Amino acid sequence: MSGRWLKNITDGEIYEWDEILADNPKTVEVTEEQAFPEKFIPKKQKGRKSKVSLETEVPEEPDTTPPELADEATRGLVRARDDNGHFMSDDPDTPENEAWAKE
Repeated sequence: MSGRWLKNITDGEIYEWDEILADNPKTVEVTEEQAFPEKFIPKKQKGRKSKVSLETEVPEEPDTTPPELADEATRGLVRARDDNGHFMSDDPDTPENEAWAKE
C-alpha cells in the first residue's frame, strides 16, 4: 500500500491514492493517520481501564425442584437402566418403583 490516501468529502470514504480520483473535486488528500486513526492509538490509551464497573451480578435462581423429586435425589437413587442402557419404566402393578435404583 502506498502512503498517500484520498478522502471523499461527501461521505468520508477512504481510497488509496489514484491520479484520476485525485483530480476529482470531491476528494482531498489525507495522511495515513487521518485515514486510519485506529492504527495510531497511543499505547497509554490502549490499556486504560473503564471508569464504569462492567461486572454483573447474576441473581441466584430459586430451587424449583418438586419436593417429591428432591426427596428421591437425597436418597442416593438414580434412574434404573436395562441391559441395553435404556431407562426402565415403573410397573404400576407392583409396590416397588422399578424406575429408580440405588447408586
